[in-house]
Amino acid sequence: MASNNHPAGPSRGVVDGIHVVDFSQFAAGPWCTSFLGDLGADVIKIERPGSGDPSRAFDAMFGPGNSSYFAGMNRNKRSIALDLSSAEGKAVARRLLSTADIVIENFRPGVMDKLGLGYETLHREFPRLIYCAITAYGESGPYVQKPGMDGVLQAMGGIMGHTGEPGGTPTRVGVPIADFTAAFLSLSAISLALYDRERTGKGQKVGVALLDGQLALFANHMPGFAVTGKPDKPAGAAHPQIEPSRVYRTQNGHMVVTCFTQEFWQRFARGIELPELIDDERFKDNAARVKNRSVLTEIVEARLTKRPTPEWIEILERNDVPCTQVNMLRDLYNNPQVLQNRMIVDAPHPTAGTVKVVGNPLKFSNAEARIRRGAPELGGDSIEILKGCGYSAEEARKLIANGVVAVPAREAKP
Repeated sequence: MASNNHPAGPSRGVVDGIHVVDFSQFAAGPWCTSFLGDLGADVIKIERPGSGDPSRAFDAMFGPGNSSYFAGMNRNKRSIALDLSSAEGKAVARRLLSTADIVIENFRPGVMDKLGLGYETLHREFPRLIYCAITAYGESGPYVQKPGMDGVLQAMGGIMGHTGEPGGTPTRVGVPIADFTAAFLSLSAISLALYDRERTGKGQKVGVALLDGQLALFANHMPGFAVTGKPDKPAGAAHPQIEPSRVYRTQNGHMVVTCFTQEFWQRFARGIELPELIDDERFKDNAARVKNRSVLTEIVEARLTKRPTPEWIEILERNDVPCTQVNMLRDLYNNPQVLQNRMIVDAPHPTAGTVKVVGNPLKFSNAEARIRRGAPELGGDSIEILKGCGYSAEEARKLIANGVVAVPAREAKP
């Protein structure tokens, strides 16, 4: 791995010794459990023999069954390919769950119950187990059996309707924001449940719905909307409640300026050499600037288009105004702050050697997030996992021979 992955410092994780059984697939569950793996948890990913997590097939960048999508969200896990439709497969899952601290799944409500692995059953058998269920819409109500993926939830949850240019087509956020919000909320819920277990000695079920996560992103809009009915349409690159807070054109591109306080606004006006705007009644405070935003934007852009973006950035940063150029992903690979924060790092990969992945944003003074292994090969850890939960070599061979457990072709015998 690259040296910037693990600078000198603590080598322990905050959840060392925690065991996770991960039934989840696609994005929300896998991204959550990757974070747990980064922080020291032993994560066992249970996948369907033959195809595995469906996201493995999204592309073939690293060979069949090894998509870049999968590689990005499944590091620090071991994979067992297990047929849960068979009694033997369920028995293997139960043995894994018997020593687990956390189980996570993102099937439609009822699927795990039909497998005999639902919360009520597992809670009776393993009362300390924390059960995380990620759903599209929740676990009760009229929508629970509808299929729900990220794009659908962005639309249903209001994010898509409030994104894009005024009068334009509703725009999907460029990353799977519904999935990733649910991942972060699940990580928080699991952490709190672990803390509660320390006090009570008992596990519990935590539930996160993608729909709820999208509504949670409207926390700053909801109270005002209930009174005024606004915002009720996309604001484009502007902030619906604050001005200036938008993308501006410059001589050679674009930049973002955000003035959340009157002091920032005054520094901005002086920095672009338009101090007269400060005392202009049309722009005297945020409410006035929002009301007259089109006029203000025209005045400001007329000035900003006279110089290139880097010059304005240097001037405004010198005046302590929040601003930046508009980056693309390619701009971030060598960004000094991104590198300092270790947010683009190398992970080992079974076919590609190493791949670039997003680092872990959680930082601790006495622990460290580490990428110990990359995204697993489908069933690549099946034998190791079986042995680890007490199966003999002969029992493991029988499970493989019967098709209950699958391994890569090169591993014919345990």
